[in-house]
Amino acid sequence: DFAPTGYFSLSEDARIQRLNFAFAKILGQDRSKLINNTFRYFIPTNSLTVFDNFLRLVFESRRTQSCEITIKGKRNSIFHVSLSGNIFGEENLCNITLFDLTEIKQAEAALRNNERKFRLLFENMVEGFSLNEIITDDYGNPVDFRILEANAAYGRYSGLNPDEVIGKTICEIRPDVDPGQIATYGKVALTGKPVYFEYFSKSFNRSFGVRVFCPEHGKFATVFEDVSKRRQAEEEISHKNEELRMSSAEKDRFYSILAHDLRSPFNGLLGLTQILADEMPNMATDEAHKIAIALKDSTLRIYNLLDNLLEWSRNNLGLIPFNPVNFRLLPVMIETATLIKEPSNNKGITISYNITDILTIFADENMLRTILRNLFSNAVKFTPHNGLINISAKKIETNCIEISISDSGIGMNKEILDNLFRLDVQTNRAGTDGEASSGFGLLLCKNLVLKHGGTISVESTEGKGSKFSFTLPI
Repeated sequence: DFAPTGYFSLSEDARIQRLNFAFAKILGQDRSKLINNTFRYFIPTNSLTVFDNFLRLVFESRRTQSCEITIKGKRNSIFHVSLSGNIFGEENLCNITLFDLTEIKQAEAALRNNERKFRLLFENMVEGFSLNEIITDDYGNPVDFRILEANAAYGRYSGLNPDEVIGKTICEIRPDVDPGQIATYGKVALTGKPVYFEYFSKSFNRSFGVRVFCPEHGKFATVFEDVSKRRQAEEEISHKNEELRMSSAEKDRFYSILAHDLRSPFNGLLGLTQILADEMPNMATDEAHKIAIALKDSTLRIYNLLDNLLEWSRNNLGLIPFNPVNFRLLPVMIETATLIKEPSNNKGITISYNITDILTIFADENMLRTILRNLFSNAVKFTPHNGLINISAKKIETNCIEISISDSGIGMNKEILDNLFRLDVQTNRAGTDGEASSGFGLLLCKNLVLKHGGTISVESTEGKGSKFSFTLPI
């Protein structure tokens, strides 16, 4: 009843037979008034066909089915949701789990908007750009290349109209092309080693520089520039390429989390509920209790992952208000640490504090709690049984408070340390008791610390533990 995720059961005619409080809250309706009412009332016309097919397939196949639709909630608000339904046991009801994807859809729309912005930038950039595919003979020697893409500035540097040359080979356009030029481009495309050269154009009576690099095997990209403006242009292009790479990495990592880190625990959750549905009448009390504990732990992990995921995406989109105030640090530290009391007790971990009661800090309290919750949770997760965790804070010379969380856990090697706060590299690994980890918690911590104008760092030795430290203003 009190799970943060919406759960409800439907009959074949889509009438609501059971539901929890989270589901009623999403619909903005009194729970008791929803019983035996049709769920189709809350579905906009454009989603009804998808929902009807979903419900029909569940009852026909009696297997788990999923779909994404929009629903009408409180005050006629529209929610993007994912439904996962199945029929358990002999009860002829479709039991459905509802996940709110509204903020995820908003984040995806923002990423698409960024891609459109980069395309607009590409078309209007000062530097000439072309993407080309190398053509080789039967012996692997480059003999020609085909122009795949070019921007308007490409024509200003090459004297070729981009609209007329895309899809054509350079030999078709310029039969007298220098074979040495093709060989140079081919070497880049086949070996991946970039080159830079300059040439003097009689047509333009100016010197140009050409940077050639390999975005993928068999292809090369050229960037033309005025040599006099080369250094300034290189910095701008580097920055734009990094933004594009990060945007793509965010999208890929976002989809990876949705596809793997959410699906895997939900499979376990569905398996446990299947056991309860099938075996509950013949199950001993202690067995049912163990499954209930596993269900709680699995649901909590999923909730924490979703919470971090949504907080991270909201922060990146600038949707989280930033309200720093002065407050005493110690009470917030102790209160937040209660969240790890149960898992730390289960592992026999000793937690100590080295914080004076008079320390005050100027920060957004909610953001600080999120940072501490993730760092505390990680310390417990990667510390073995009977280990130690020390939480400390002190004033440093730069008029900041440095907060540190040290553990006697498994530590990290140099490769993990170097990539710890990178979005495009996966550094997540299981805890000492097999606890799941997505890597999003640390990324969220870094974003929130930077929002305060602070810094975050880590010291770690494999097999001897880790120490995470971050600074916030006084």
